[in-house]
Amino acid sequence: MSATIIWLGVWTLLLWGIGTLRLNLMVRRKMKVIFFPGLALEAIIRSIACLVTGTPIEKFRPLNDGTPFLKTGKCPVQRIGVPISMAIRMTLTFLLALILIQIAIPGFTESDFGLPTFLYHPDGIQGSSGGFFRSFVDLPEHLALNTLISWFALYALFTMALATGLSTAELFAAMWGWAGVFSISWVFTWLGVKFSFLSRGWFIERWYLPDCWSCYSLLVTMSALAFFFVALLHALPGLLARGKSQQSDPGMAPEGS
Repeated sequence: MSATIIWLGVWTLLLWGIGTLRLNLMVRRKMKVIFFPGLALEAIIRSIACLVTGTPIEKFRPLNDGTPFLKTGKCPVQRIGVPISMAIRMTLTFLLALILIQIAIPGFTESDFGLPTFLYHPDGIQGSSGGFFRSFVDLPEHLALNTLISWFALYALFTMALATGLSTAELFAAMWGWAGVFSISWVFTWLGVKFSFLSRGWFIERWYLPDCWSCYSLLVTMSALAFFFVALLHALPGLLARGKSQQSDPGMAPEGS
């Protein structure tokens, strides 16, 4: 459970990095058209979170240039409103990704693809065989990239990660929520609480957890790719400008001239 919370924190940081580096990328009309599936899915998820927390939805302008796809007001529930909204948004994002992967790439959940985890032992922290690095090479085969619907599912996950980029305030709200969940799970783990046989939790852990972990690992991987994408777009103009300035600098004369 603790490894799951750690990777939830990593995923949250990736989404915050996307939200920080993308600047006004997602408010341009051309970008809205290109990334429309992810923006639309994220807008639906955010609207549900707004309905639950009572947050007003101010404007919905999907294709207007220079305005957000969906603009919301301030959450009226003080202190816990934003963390609740973030928990709802991220949970629904995962569930939507899970449904999308199971429909578009049904064989993927049977693969051994998964984020690496770490087990705590008295002698120290040991890495577990999560199968991530071993199965990462075989990821294209697991994704069944010979079908159009599998490509669309990956495209939808990629654009949804771009659309779900978090602000700094949302990052702190999400971290507060994950810290609370981590503390509770750590206490239960320390007390030795486990799911008993024939309980709902036992069946979930045995039959559904591997599928959920594979899908969540793919979602985090696509979020990492989206982060590197916006980081490249953020750095590319500076790199190009630096190269042009060096080429046009008259002082850069060859040696011996």
